[in-house]
Amino acid sequence: MPILNQNIWGGVCGFVSVLHALSERDGGLVGETVGQGSGILHQRLGAEMKTYLRMTQIERPGIAQDIEEFSRTFDGFENFTINEAITKIEQAARTDNFFQMQWKYDAKLGLCGGVAMPLNAVLDYLNFVGLRSKMKFTNAKLVFTQCELRKYKDCIVGVGNKSQSNTKYRGLRHWVYVDKNGYLWNWGNKKEMKKSSARPYEDYPDRHNCIIHVIAINK
Repeated sequence: MPILNQNIWGGVCGFVSVLHALSERDGGLVGETVGQGSGILHQRLGAEMKTYLRMTQIERPGIAQDIEEFSRTFDGFENFTINEAITKIEQAARTDNFFQMQWKYDAKLGLCGGVAMPLNAVLDYLNFVGLRSKMKFTNAKLVFTQCELRKYKDCIVGVGNKSQSNTKYRGLRHWVYVDKNGYLWNWGNKKEMKKSSARPYEDYPDRHNCIIHVIAINK
């Protein structure tokens, strides 16, 4: 499966990290192959997000509410609602293969461009796609280095801002996946995590500076 680039959607790292973990087992989104290309792959991602969000609203409204509240902690998403997100997915799906670009957040248009997943929602989504998991660490403030991150192979890792560790979401800002070989799957790329004190990536250094949650995928 091609690596999904959550930036195309404007911020859906919780969904993407879980699907990357799934892809290591059965190809990720059911029926996907590399030859189908990124356009169809991202259409499938949109359908997956819509299905999960709608079912969560109906069956687990508490988690749906937490997704909305967490999403509103990000700049520009103060009025986020799941209903709006679903509407934008549906609108985007009616355009061409590059539809996902039209779903990005635009402050002038007031469009919603992401769905932020708190810890309980990621755990719920893991169960939704049929992956067993176990918490290794939660609410931690581990150093944000390649050497530290490579310890957590076949894990979904929540990273964020240690200065906000006393807030409701413990400073959580992003999710990534580290595969069984120690490669980081993030923003459409795979990168080997070496025995190094270097940062795993250089994006958002003021907000991504510690490891907060580590979820191991059970064999």
